[in-house]
Amino acid sequence: MAIKITLDPGHGVTGNPYPPRPGYYEGTQMWKLANYLKAELERYGFEVVTTRPNLTDDPTLEARGQMAGQNGSALFVSLHSNAPASATDTVTTGTVVFYSMADEANKPLADKLGQKVSGIMGHHYRGSMTREYPGRPGVDYYGVIRSAAESGCKAAYIIEHGFHTNPADSAFLIAGENLKKLAVAEAQIIADHFGYAKEVNIVGKTYTIKEFTITIGDDGTIQIGGSVQADAVPVQPIPVEPTAVEPEDSFKPGDKVRVRQDAYVYGTSNKFAPVVYGSVYEILQQPKGDRVVFGTGEVVIGAVHLDDIIHAE
Repeated sequence: MAIKITLDPGHGVTGNPYPPRPGYYEGTQMWKLANYLKAELERYGFEVVTTRPNLTDDPTLEARGQMAGQNGSALFVSLHSNAPASATDTVTTGTVVFYSMADEANKPLADKLGQKVSGIMGHHYRGSMTREYPGRPGVDYYGVIRSAAESGCKAAYIIEHGFHTNPADSAFLIAGENLKKLAVAEAQIIADHFGYAKEVNIVGKTYTIKEFTITIGDDGTIQIGGSVQADAVPVQPIPVEPTAVEPEDSFKPGDKVRVRQDAYVYGTSNKFAPVVYGSVYEILQQPKGDRVVFGTGEVVIGAVHLDDIIHAE
């Protein structure tokens, strides 16, 4: 089953205009960004819901956040551009990401998203932050984050894409091509966070590796089905039973490994295709915490928990 994500384009169609730049409305530009991001995330295999399917939609803050919990989303992201206390301040710039206090594990994703957005927009990262509701310890201040967390989606975020009161930031955000760049980058960060594989180039063709099935023919070929379509490719017979070895203390890129029998795809209750458990792969990235990404060459097969992978001879 695909991981579900709720995107919230902040405000309404004409929400938060920037008078010095005719045509800029936070509510409109963030709606456009949400649609670009939705399309990018769906390419990875995520199921994406938006709180404003139509440009003119403008649900309450509570309804936006609650939608994430009600539809079973694993992630809620509210998209905004910022403004300082004074509208005459045209100097302040920088990206900031707010995240829910409901889960202390939210900060790493906030850091990655914020640093990527600020790098693309060409300004500094102001930081990953939480904000507490006055007089209510441990309760999130922002309504969309609070409602999402209380409804069951604790991975709730607000991304402030620069300041629309800053001429350079508003010029960036009003251009559709720039919004597409942000969408591509943010989708890549989110896909990596959930262990979803990215597009890879193999033998002159592009394959999107997501959840898939593999059928092994009697002639030693494999046929990939499900989310991936590709021609049968000749392969050497794959051993069924892995050779168990004593695990070492750590893994590094390039190490040869096998996935333990019946291990789950990282962060899910889904199993890998049966052939994965009998194959030798490489560690493709430096392990992050307890997550290990493995594959062959440049091909990402998936991510698995550190305890569910062993060194191969």
